[in-house]
Amino acid sequence: MKTEIILFSILSLSACDRTRSSNSATFIGNAQADTIVVSKTIPYETFSLEYRKKEYFLVAGKDTSGLSCILIENKNSGRVSLKLEYDDFYKSSLTPIACSSDTSAIGEKLIEHKASYYKMTYRQQMEALRLILKESSKEFDLSKMRYMSLMLLSSGDLAIEVTEQYTKRFGMKGTITQYRELEKILAESRLNSDLDKLLKPYSVFIDCISVEEVYAANKKTFLAESKIDATIKVPKYILNCIIHLDINLKK
Repeated sequence: MKTEIILFSILSLSACDRTRSSNSATFIGNAQADTIVVSKTIPYETFSLEYRKKEYFLVAGKDTSGLSCILIENKNSGRVSLKLEYDDFYKSSLTPIACSSDTSAIGEKLIEHKASYYKMTYRQQMEALRLILKESSKEFDLSKMRYMSLMLLSSGDLAIEVTEQYTKRFGMKGTITQYRELEKILAESRLNSDLDKLLKPYSVFIDCISVEEVYAANKKTFLAESKIDATIKVPKYILNCIIHLDINLKK
């Protein structure tokens, strides 16, 4: 599976307090725009009739997040999976309808829309996911979520933290083979605890983390595709992989 990694620019996100000071990071050129969650139904022609598939992402004025959450529901079992996606293919034909200033507003409209899609830091991605989970829970039973996936390289700061932990233990030479150890590092990382916190309102938790297609990307590739905190030092090579997260219902 190959995913084009397109992230989101600096954006200050808050569901409770959206007042922006002069120092607040926002969508470029839209400092006063309200952030809304936008959804798009992915037509069944591109997917099995057994499933319902919908995309959610953030919009502020004319600026659109590169990060999307793709929710897939099995119509028979009700089970839900979620994929953090960085491909702007679906958003290319979507722009939001006029919505209220409430951050919980959601809109859907299919018209031609050409826009830039902006990178997000790891922290901003987690906040975006929180808003999207809140909105999508109105259409999907998230207590039936059983799977989530994302790309490590797209997580920015997290990818560097995980790479540093892995390098301390095994170095960064040749083929990456310590998959089980990488999974342990991820399980001990803030990804696990952050996602558990976001999933808690829906009575589910991260049960197991696994990885595949692990390799080391170079610094140039990472910086071209990811957004990080300006104070973080970027190593010469950064780990990338597909992260699979098995999710279970809390007892």
